[in-house]
Amino acid sequence: MSQQPSIARSVHYESRGSKDGHFRSEPRAAIITSVHWSDAAGEKDWEGHVQEARPSDEQAELYISSVSLAVLNPSGLFFDEYVPYSEAPKPGHWSWPPRI
Repeated sequence: MSQQPSIARSVHYESRGSKDGHFRSEPRAAIITSVHWSDAAGEKDWEGHVQEARPSDEQAELYISSVSLAVLNPSGLFFDEYVPYSEAPKPGHWSWPPRI
């Protein structure tokens, strides 16, 4: 991941769609509300909502495992926690918006 996610960044969320295919997966605008950090031992839940909560340089083995999102749907807001990143759009994942 070339950019680092942080609170209030705008991203894309790919909706899950329905299992029966009636509703297809679609991109939605979303805002990051929390950043979750992890290490090799598992989720550490350092949330990035305050600068002091972010891992220091000494904790370089930590990496961003997921984010929480406020997803902006045409019919209203949807909140999702622990959403994984995907380089390419993938249902149930977030990605950076394409450069225009």
